[in-house]
Amino acid sequence: MGLSYSGAGVIIAGVILNDFIKSVRSFLDIRRLFGSASSGSTITDKIPMDDMLPATKFEDISSRVNPPESCRICQDEFDGGDEVRCLRNCVHVYHKTCIDRWIQDDKMTCPLCRTPIVPDFYFFRL
Repeated sequence: MGLSYSGAGVIIAGVILNDFIKSVRSFLDIRRLFGSASSGSTITDKIPMDDMLPATKFEDISSRVNPPESCRICQDEFDGGDEVRCLRNCVHVYHKTCIDRWIQDDKMTCPLCRTPIVPDFYFFRL
């Protein structure tokens, strides 16, 4: 006779296979391997960073109760005129260039606490 598959089983297997193929494709992405630009867009290309995480001067946010002393990515101390980005989910502060480079490398979590950089509600707008 043979094995019979229900329609739901085939759909579940297809979804799992699709997720696996997407994972392998993103892992073997040419831009990640060689650092070159290729056609196609990623989720970070669609996120307007200046709208979502506006850059401000460190002196503007230093009025907080406990301002950080240094950027946790480059370990340099903040100066009053440094451009910084304050993450919305966890309120950690980094140099603008440091966190932009972090996000360009498809790292979408805070370097310090690993909370998502992009709030969940933002993906509903894409």
